Amino acid sequence: MFDELIYRRWSVESPQEWRPALDFAETPGAYFVEIDLPDVAPELVHIELTEHGLTITGSRSPVPPEGLVASRRERMHGRFQRAVEFPHAVDLERAEAYCHHGTYRVRLPKKSGADSSSTVGGLNEERSPVVLRVTLLEPRNPDLRTDPQSSGPRS
Repeated sequence: MFDELIYRRWSVESPQEWRPALDFAETPGAYFVEIDLPDVAPELVHIELTEHGLTITGSRSPVPPEGLVASRRERMHGRFQRAVEFPHAVDLERAEAYCHHGTYRVRLPKKSGADSSSTVGGLNEERSPVVLRVTLLEPRNPDLRTDPQSSGPRS
């Protein structure tokens, strides 16, 4: 019983979702979302985009390496979901998602002036959600936080 209370306490799995940290930034021409998801393969990350919002869902497995029994588990695992809303419409066709060393970066160019609102007959009409495909990157400079309409990286 003592072992059960002391040593196994930290390895108890929680059925609750975890909330990975997310950064959201904006330039005059685009929104940028970054989320750190170490040990989460791109095929386990689902990025759904509408003109006014982004939802990132997925899961990280709690399975320790074969032959090991976890005596302490502090890193969160299980299902996660994060959502961000945008005040201005984004161009769904030009949105991009990248992964580099467990950091997922999403670049969302804003729609230009006349295209910034989706209205039909005076009513707002949201297009069907788009699922972004994540591209794995191994470039020399993985900083993709540049705005296509500006001359440099975001600060």
